[in-house]
Amino acid sequence: MPRIPRGLVDGFIYHEARKGSLSPFPVLPFLFSDVLELCLSGHTLVTSEFILLETREKLSEKLHLPESVIHDIISYLQDNSEIVVPAQIVESICRDKDDIKIIGTAVSGKANFVITGDKDLLVLINHEQVKILAPRAFWEFLRQLNP
Repeated sequence: MPRIPRGLVDGFIYHEARKGSLSPFPVLPFLFSDVLELCLSGHTLVTSEFILLETREKLSEKLHLPESVIHDIISYLQDNSEIVVPAQIVESICRDKDDIKIIGTAVSGKANFVITGDKDLLVLINHEQVKILAPRAFWEFLRQLNP
């Protein structure tokens, strides 16, 4: 039986939704379409309590979403992800020390990829067997697998 690919969506992506033409309140359809839907269809999504907390903070502080919407998003992620404890990673691999827990989550969760818009993570390109991809690069990667 083929192995189901495993991925991690960085909390940074949810904040990046605002940089487009989206206002804060239509962010929910963005989250559950496009990249996130691709991750959930045919992939196992991995996350950690650290990433869920980071996501909650970005949705609240950066997007100013109502607590009820934030609760629904976090609950959805909890229900549809495998929650792991981040592996210990050498701090020197990341420019931003907070990114160590994201890479650690990917390693611990045996993720094949991390989807992020965070430039500090994207410069790594990969770590061990984990590819680090921008949302568009992930989309292109999937298109190459399934032409």
